[in-house]
Amino acid sequence: MAEKLIGLAHIGIIVADAEVSKDFYLNTLRFDLKAENTLPNGVKLIFCDAGTCQIELICPPVPVQRPEGVVSHIAIECKNIEAWVEELRAKGVKFESEQVSVMDGLLGGAKNIFLNGPDG
Repeated sequence: MAEKLIGLAHIGIIVADAEVSKDFYLNTLRFDLKAENTLPNGVKLIFCDAGTCQIELICPPVPVQRPEGVVSHIAIECKNIEAWVEELRAKGVKFESEQVSVMDGLLGGAKNIFLNGPDG
């Protein structure tokens, strides 16, 4: 059985302009810059420390229309992600990919895998 979850790691928010949003979260709200990277598909990611949680600003290369108030995702922190995936698959949870991926060069090589909640 996988160890108990550590807690909420970050909340992902899709933004239209990476630099405008980065300025707002870092300078207006005074969050701290944790990491930023541009993925091979052109999506820019900016992680901002917000006390005990992080906000991930997600800026696609082509603007995406989202209804007001929609959060793209939440990230849950755990130890041994592979054990969690195995346990959740055994409970019937469906994942968007078959394998855990490693985000080289971002947050020390963060591991992740995406799944949908009961409402998709």
